[in-house]
Amino acid sequence: MIIKRIDLENMIIQEREDRLKQTDEQLNPIKTHLNNLQKDYDNEKAERLQHEKEIYRKISDEVFTINEKLDREKSDRNTKISIFKEETLMNFKTRDKLFGDFQSNINNQFKILKDEIYMEMDNRFAQQNEIVDNISNFLKTFQETLKIVGKDA
Repeated sequence: MIIKRIDLENMIIQEREDRLKQTDEQLNPIKTHLNNLQKDYDNEKAERLQHEKEIYRKISDEVFTINEKLDREKSDRNTKISIFKEETLMNFKTRDKLFGDFQSNINNQFKILKDEIYMEMDNRFAQQNEIVDNISNFLKTFQETLKIVGKDA
């Protein structure tokens, strides 16, 4: 019985080993396939992450390029606006100076014309006064002559 028992135990052990071996033989292709799938998944994930990094880098480069272009355009626009403002201010100053010179010239010409008119009026008044004085002297002389002639007659 002891021998039978030992034989039975040996048979059980052998059966267990056989089953484990059989299970390993059946599971090994599945394990290999799962390992291959895991490797493929890991490779695909790494490739996808690498591709995403590349896309992100390209997008970042494009964003940087666009920002540089926008900054350049903004700077150019600000420069042109500054130049336009300076030219406009210079034009306004020139216009104001020319207008001031024109106004000053017109005022001077009006003053000269006014002075000439006053001189002309003074000359005419002087001539009229001279004519009136001459007529007055003539009339006095005429009256005195009439008085002398009237006394003689």
